[in-house]
Amino acid sequence: MDQLCGSYAYNIIKPLLAYVKYMQNKLNDNNVDDLNNEVAQFKEQHSKLSDKLKQQSELIVVLKEFNAKLQQTNDNLLNNLNAALSKTEANELKSKAEIAVNSCVAQKPGVHAIQLHGLQPFEVLCSHNELAADAGWLVIQQRINGKEQFRRNWASYSAGFGSFDGDFFLGLQKIHQLTQSQRHELFIHVQASSGEFFYARYDDFKVGSEQELFELQSLGAYNGTARRDKLRDNEHQKFTTFDSDNDRNINRNCADLYYGGWWYNFCTACNLNGKYADLDISGLAWDGPLKMVQMLIRPLN
Repeated sequence: MDQLCGSYAYNIIKPLLAYVKYMQNKLNDNNVDDLNNEVAQFKEQHSKLSDKLKQQSELIVVLKEFNAKLQQTNDNLLNNLNAALSKTEANELKSKAEIAVNSCVAQKPGVHAIQLHGLQPFEVLCSHNELAADAGWLVIQQRINGKEQFRRNWASYSAGFGSFDGDFFLGLQKIHQLTQSQRHELFIHVQASSGEFFYARYDDFKVGSEQELFELQSLGAYNGTARRDKLRDNEHQKFTTFDSDNDRNINRNCADLYYGGWWYNFCTACNLNGKYADLDISGLAWDGPLKMVQMLIRPLN
């Protein structure tokens, strides 16, 4: 009876169990599909993220390379700038050293040796002129006691003559080299026979070479306490001595008439190399007779 009952119940329950199994299988199939969909979506997102990460990594590499090149360029610019500044500073120091060597700048008053291109070292008289109110002046001509003869030939004026403790002329060769090496100013300090002191100052004094007959090539702008700019008529004139007549006077040699070598035009009203303490036409003069003259030059800053 029990066996019959069990067989009967199984037959009734069997379809139900089969349905349950079917539903369970279907449910499992749906979950797998969902999971598969999620996995597929995840893979797609992962792929996109991987692509972005790869692009960012490549961009980082490019930026690092660019930064390295930029840093190298910056270093090169800094090195070039430092080198240029060092060269400029070195040139400035060299220029200052050369000025000190070939002029009286930074020298105390007195006799000092200087060196110019193309010439052997030679001595010069450095001065701190009271009228000029500053130092560093190199004296190229001096008339203070009349003990030196200024009626001299071309060779003598070219080389220079006299004594630093009295009357002297530095020499046209040296004056040429000095004024050609760099721009110079000229300061003329004079004392009239009346005892009055005055001066004339020019900001671009330049003398040509011997081949150019030591032409007074430039004076520049004038200022001073002298009543007149008497040297202006001598600008652009060649130097004349009694044995080398280069003035513009066709009737006579002005060096004979004025008793000294000078940049004569049709002779001159400014005769700083004339006869000392002579009140006639051949004597020292700047718009009148003189008893003392100094011509000084200095590099113009």
